[in-house]
Amino acid sequence: MQATILVASADAAAGQVVAEAMRGLGSVSVCVGAVSALQKFEESSTDLNVTHQTMDDMSGIEFAESVREIEADTGNFSYIMVIGDELEAFDGAVNQWLPASEADVLLPSAARAALRLALDTQELRDKNAALRRLNTELEQGQLQDTITGLGNRRFAMQTLDDTIRQIEARVGAVCFLMIGIMKLDEVSGQYDQTISNELINAVSARIQNLVRPLDVVTYLGPGRFALILNQPSMAQCTAECYERIYDGVRLKSYKTAVGYLEIQVGMSLCASEAETGAPNPGRIVSITERNLDEAHRSGAIAVHHLTQAFAQQTRPVTDAPAATVVAKHARREFAWQLGKETPEPGPSRFTQSK
Repeated sequence: MQATILVASADAAAGQVVAEAMRGLGSVSVCVGAVSALQKFEESSTDLNVTHQTMDDMSGIEFAESVREIEADTGNFSYIMVIGDELEAFDGAVNQWLPASEADVLLPSAARAALRLALDTQELRDKNAALRRLNTELEQGQLQDTITGLGNRRFAMQTLDDTIRQIEARVGAVCFLMIGIMKLDEVSGQYDQTISNELINAVSARIQNLVRPLDVVTYLGPGRFALILNQPSMAQCTAECYERIYDGVRLKSYKTAVGYLEIQVGMSLCASEAETGAPNPGRIVSITERNLDEAHRSGAIAVHHLTQAFAQQTRPVTDAPAATVVAKHARREFAWQLGKETPEPGPSRFTQSK
């Protein structure tokens, strides 16, 4: 590939002298005036730009700064050389300054070295951009969280979708349970990200010790874990069923490099049976995340059971009819649901929204 050179000069004669000195190094274009040169550079970037210190429309420094602005948008790189009678202070926009009295002697070798440097730099930039694109593609297709080693949000969505298909085929209930660490950003601010990651991993290990072997634990980040559970019925998708996990996580101190840290957590869940014609995974997740914020404020487990009407409707989640339960202790109500015990008279701990 032939190198390209652009010469910006105050007059055509001076520009041709500069171009003649670089004959054989590449394709050379001469423009009279900086504005004309910039217009040509916008149309097609070059590897080497040579300009005189003084031109009618702008100085060589101003020309170099304008070139860098264009390159910031295109992602290209060019070597900029300024020829002048007096050496001026210049910033990173200009790569090299040549005294006008010695330009005829220095320009050929200086231009050859500049082109080699420009082509190598552009090649490195192209490779770096390709690596960044590849890294983005890999991250998009990655199913594992880099901090915890658990499945990430993408994996959680796939697993939730698979579980919904299972209950539709075999009957049962899907339960999507989320545990959120409150004020995790304060830990990062008080210490550093390393301590925050240690805390996340400690909580991750604790949750995995509290669940059944076939329950799927994932990390949605930041500070939010999600469990996907396949249950026999909605009776196993109540606040009382998961108090053991809730208390097991929030009542424990976690060892880090700065000592034992206590945490505050919130828990919310969304459950649906096959009879409801379970909605898509994204809707279940959005409901659970929305209710997790309320669980953080109330200090209670937020439970959302989807109804058949909700599953079939197409309105936004906030308009959906559903039984929403917020409870800290629901043992009597849970036993009553199973037909084992009649709840004592009194106000129910359940809050139902229709």
